[in-house]
Amino acid sequence: MNKHFNTIALLFQQRNILVMNLQKRLLSVSNVIILAFLLAITSNLQAQVGIASGSITADASAMLEVQSTSKGLLTPRMTNAQKQAISSPATGLTIYQTDSTAGYYVYTGSAWTRLLTATVPVVDGGTGATTKSAAFDNLSPMTTQGDIIYGGASGTGTRLAKGDSGKVLTMGTSSPSWQTPSSSSGSGSLIKVTVLSNTTEQTNQSLDPNTTAILVKMVGGGGAGAGVNAAASAAGGGGGAGGYLEKYITGISSSTKYSFNCGGGGTGVSAAAGNDGDSTKFTILSVSYKAGGGKGGKYVAGGGKTSVMGGAGGTCVNGYINAGGAPGGWTWLRDGEQSSSGAGGSSPFGGGGLGIAYSDGVAGSSVGNAANGNGAGGGGACNGTTATARAGGNGSPGLIIIYEYR
Repeated sequence: MNKHFNTIALLFQQRNILVMNLQKRLLSVSNVIILAFLLAITSNLQAQVGIASGSITADASAMLEVQSTSKGLLTPRMTNAQKQAISSPATGLTIYQTDSTAGYYVYTGSAWTRLLTATVPVVDGGTGATTKSAAFDNLSPMTTQGDIIYGGASGTGTRLAKGDSGKVLTMGTSSPSWQTPSSSSGSGSLIKVTVLSNTTEQTNQSLDPNTTAILVKMVGGGGAGAGVNAAASAAGGGGGAGGYLEKYITGISSSTKYSFNCGGGGTGVSAAAGNDGDSTKFTILSVSYKAGGGKGGKYVAGGGKTSVMGGAGGTCVNGYINAGGAPGGWTWLRDGEQSSSGAGGSSPFGGGGLGIAYSDGVAGSSVGNAANGNGAGGGGACNGTTATARAGGNGSPGLIIIYEYR
């Protein structure tokens, strides 16, 4: 009986030894498999990584490539306080902030900087505006339309508000300012020029409502040249030019009215002195200004040796400049030699009619030449041997020019 038990015990002992040896061998195989797996993982971690729902080989230029047509890449999301609590953030660290000014932030090495916003298109200057015109307004240093910026660094200059109507920009010792124009001739900004030529009186005329001062320039009508009678070697003198006046007038308001009439030019007649030109008149603020007309040229009968003067120039009243008109030219009569009529006097706005010359004994006769432009005198008529009466040249009418200033 004991012998059988010993045999059975020995068999169980041998069985246990075989099981233990088998377990050791199996453990060794598992270790090899695990080791191979770990080696494979280590090898993959040291190479490029691609993540996708299917197979992927990461791009050669990327350490990590993620591919998807239905999902995005989600970066860490946190509040501003949580962002600020990150200890020693690395340069380039990126998070998405969910509160306050939400958006993507990157740590630049010294501060957190927001990367992109939906309300600041780059094309509109990064001003927060969504249109180009609004971006321009935001970038402009102007705060009110019409402001002027001067001095200081860019964006920090002093703003000068736009000036009131009628004022001019003036540079002082250190800064510009808006000032009312002084009363000296021609100051302020010129806003209008009016040319008047009507020879009949015009009353209750208006200026521009913004006008504060005017400069008036005016000339009287020119005198006519003298005519000749029906005699050989006859000649007439030239007509004189109208007087010339200038006046700068201040104290003009929007209710100021004026009246005027331009002097007519003298008319030439046969065998007589030319008619005088009429005066040009301008009245404003109860003061009248007058530029006198030129006198007509003188007449002399034919024959003999003599000379006759031309008409005198007109005179002026109340101007800063009261210039007398140029006188008409003299005649020259020389029996057996030559006859010559006088030329008309010229004005600042026109030339006088030319004189005419005939040699004695040569047939011919001519009316006087008319003046040109405004305020000039007409030329005298002239005869040769033809015994025909001729009229002198007409003088030209006067003129007024008004320069209006703010």
